[in-house]
Amino acid sequence: MDLLFEINEATREKQSEKKTQQTQTKTAEPGAAPDLSAYERGIEDLEQGTQNVPQQKTWADLPDLKRSTATQTRQKTAGIEMPAGADEKLSFLQRLGLGD
Repeated sequence: MDLLFEINEATREKQSEKKTQQTQTKTAEPGAAPDLSAYERGIEDLEQGTQNVPQQKTWADLPDLKRSTATQTRQKTAGIEMPAGADEKLSFLQRLGLGD
């Protein structure tokens, strides 16, 4: 019985040691300046021009999708029977205010 206890205790100590090692962080030296390399790279990118800056998509880049009129939509959805609770879920989606 003592052997099982010793094995269990040794395993628990190893896990505790490992957890302690994982949570230790490197502390900065007193008076050390913060790392601004990411900020400096961003400024350099802006100075070089738009080659490294993300571009905005224009509407001309997007594909044209098929569109339907309100009348066509009503005709195609007239015979659909919605399951219980669907109205609540659809109204939640509408309240999100998402755009097409």
